[in-house]
Amino acid sequence: KARTALGAYLSKYPHGVFANKAHYYKAESHYQLNETKEALAEYDAVLNNNWSEFSERSATKAASIAFLGDDHAKAITYYGMLRNSAMNKSTLQDAYKGLMNSSYILKRYAEAAAYADTVLSLPELPEQANLEATYIKAMALQQDNKAEHALPIFQKLAASKKQSVAAQANYYVAEMH
Repeated sequence: KARTALGAYLSKYPHGVFANKAHYYKAESHYQLNETKEALAEYDAVLNNNWSEFSERSATKAASIAFLGDDHAKAITYYGMLRNSAMNKSTLQDAYKGLMNSSYILKRYAEAAAYADTVLSLPELPEQANLEATYIKAMALQQDNKAEHALPIFQKLAASKKQSVAAQANYYVAEMH
């Protein structure tokens, strides 16, 4: 019912005082109903207006929808918006991790390694995020034919307490030798 009422308001007042708020809550309604395509269109409407109290949450959800929908180029756009306006450390970490992972998936290895460096430089980075960024950096360097730079990172990862990471790192160290 909320989705229908908000749609009616937006039809009648597309540039009304509460249009941005209506787009956001309509997007949330679609999101809750797993109507991701419709939700993304409404989040876009919020993000295409002036930055507001709904923009950061819209960029976060839009990036997530695009990433999970395998539209990583679009996810990079949303994560970039999020990075440029992040209001707290956690959101900034999420933005850079999204940029790093999307760049890696799109085989933009130099960008992925650079974003990994940025993630690693962030204060109060959780151990799991540190491990993920280190691994992505090593993989990106290896894929970018910079094995000589990737090798010491993989050697460091080989000592990881997380067995799956250590095993993969040991494999890549052996492969490089």
